[in-house]
Amino acid sequence: MMTEQLPNLSFIILLFVCSIYDVKHKKIPNCFVIALTIVVVLTKTISVTGAMVAIVIIAAMLLHYKNGKIGGGDVKLVLPIGMYLGGMKLTISVSAALFSAIVYMLILKKRSVPLAPFYCIGTIISLIGGTYFGL
Repeated sequence: MMTEQLPNLSFIILLFVCSIYDVKHKKIPNCFVIALTIVVVLTKTISVTGAMVAIVIIAAMLLHYKNGKIGGGDVKLVLPIGMYLGGMKLTISVSAALFSAIVYMLILKKRSVPLAPFYCIGTIISLIGGTYFGL
């Protein structure tokens, strides 16, 4: 059982480290995106559906990137998460991430927040929910 969760744990830890960096420096270096992609390639079969859903989400996010409302690292981070989780879990993950980020912004009356911590939360939610609901 524990060895089955090792890929999930390594992916979440790396995403958590990325989150801490994003909070401190307000950016996500390419090395984190590459490291997450390497974890996907080494530990799982890449989800083509997840990658396709990620590309659609990235296309929508690029509109906000052009307006300066979202960072490039936030956009790039969606692809390895999608390749890891698959289409359905990615949809859950990004929805949970954006919902929690919006709630956080409204409560603290902030105009912007680093998204990596919320991606981490959304990924954990989708992994737990996916296991519980059999996704």
